[in-house]
Amino acid sequence: MEFSALILAAGKGTRLKSKLAKPLHEVAGKPLISWVCAAATTAGASQHICVISKDGEAVANLVSTTAEIVTQDPPLGTGHAVKCCLRQLQALPADRPVIILYADTPLIQPATLREMAAKISAGTDVCLLGFHTDDPTGYGRLIVSEGGTVEAIIEHKDASDSEREITLVNGGVMAAKAGVLTQLLPQIEAKNSQQELYLTDVVGLASSTGLQTDVLMTDEAELAGVNDRAQLAQIEAVMQARLRTQAMLNGVTLQAPETVFLSADTRFGIDVVIEPHVIISQGVSIAD
Repeated sequence: MEFSALILAAGKGTRLKSKLAKPLHEVAGKPLISWVCAAATTAGASQHICVISKDGEAVANLVSTTAEIVTQDPPLGTGHAVKCCLRQLQALPADRPVIILYADTPLIQPATLREMAAKISAGTDVCLLGFHTDDPTGYGRLIVSEGGTVEAIIEHKDASDSEREITLVNGGVMAAKAGVLTQLLPQIEAKNSQQELYLTDVVGLASSTGLQTDVLMTDEAELAGVNDRAQLAQIEAVMQARLRTQAMLNGVTLQAPETVFLSADTRFGIDVVIEPHVIISQGVSIAD
């Protein structure tokens, strides 16, 4: 399933308290944004567009061989970031699926992206990733009609007390037809407490014009983002668990899996045994 991937990578990552741009922080020795780009490519993305900040040269240098770079300056919200890509979107066929991703969500799976692209190809105008959570604090709430169509997304800070009780939340990733984005993005207005252009306002506009907006349910862990070092450590733990499981399914013996740390590019031969307390850095292959 071919589609375009639009990756938002202009976030400052202030809470990481680092000189390094947030998309360049690593999980299993691989930059966050590289995990996202790899997932999109594996899923079938034939075009990558990456939105960076005015001082995002290091991010641009990392992805410029595979992605077209767009600069967002000044940063006025996610809607504004995508709006900066209107020229690229207008050049696409109107029915082309476009998936909008975030550079700090490295756990997103190719299968999920393929399913989103397939929904758009099948006729859905806008498709959101959503999930139920026991603690929806901070997430945008999905307002869904009786027929299952998403009518609006209410950001947590703008939600009423009753709306904050909703446990179905927006995971952030959105897919839409290129033509729908070019039609609706210019209509977004900064009518919120942050005075920013919210990408999520596309949903309300789509609903009001009779366009079909669906939600694809997924696992909350797949959409985990990185805002601070604690969340970075949590994502590292999930990624290490994935890498260990994959290694063992491919025939590697890990005598104490939880004590072994792998890199994204670790390669094993046949009948490899890894004893406890081993760290394998980048660029390592272990032969038969």
